[in-house]
Amino acid sequence: MSYKKAPQPKAVSPDVLEARRAKETLEHELIFGIAKFYKFYQAVREKICHYDAGTLTHRNDFSVDRYNIMYRALDAFCRRFASRSDLADDLGIPRER
Repeated sequence: MSYKKAPQPKAVSPDVLEARRAKETLEHELIFGIAKFYKFYQAVREKICHYDAGTLTHRNDFSVDRYNIMYRALDAFCRRFASRSDLADDLGIPRER
């Protein structure tokens, strides 16, 4: 029995790696900003999280797939507060120390 060698990943230039990391970091900040602050969600939703008529959702193009799932969950959660004008800025997630 012979086994095939697993293909080696292609080398990626340091510039490409840095751009990927920067994008993932920005997406991470966006997701956790939305999770922590309702007013941040309100501010960025129309500017950054555009509506995609094809999928009938807001934003589904994060480079990290779990961020797409998290965003859909956060979006559904935040929509429940859309009629609340008295909602506090902080949704109660404890701040890091």
